[in-house]
Amino acid sequence: GRAMYVELEVGAPLNRTVVVWIIDLPSEPSLHRMGVAQQARERISMWLGPDEETFPAPDVLIGDFNIPRGSASMWTLRRRPAYLMADAHDQGGLGPSPSWPASRPLLHIDQCFLAPGLRAARYAIEPGGDTRHRMQVVDIVPE
Repeated sequence: GRAMYVELEVGAPLNRTVVVWIIDLPSEPSLHRMGVAQQARERISMWLGPDEETFPAPDVLIGDFNIPRGSASMWTLRRRPAYLMADAHDQGGLGPSPSWPASRPLLHIDQCFLAPGLRAARYAIEPGGDTRHRMQVVDIVPE
């Protein structure tokens, strides 16, 4: 899989840097999802950049997890030392939101989670053009 983070300078009303982790986990069906999530968490925690920087704690965790929504293995990635990141769909989504395959979505494997201080005012899965997955659209506001 792949993982990256971006730091976004956000103006009012937050007026702070927001850290977004973007994850793309393997889609191989034979892989044990809990093992994949645990391995991703371990590798992210051990990563060192060129100046020995590490992944900063995420405010937003988003991506193609290839793990169905509500699966216990997602807790491995959502869990932080003092809290569990909130499911953006639970906060701002309506009804089922399958994201894959794009042509006839059946599974909700693309997900978004938020740290305390942020809340999803809206969460939707929408057509994303010529892609294999539908895209997530999340309106994030201060909590």
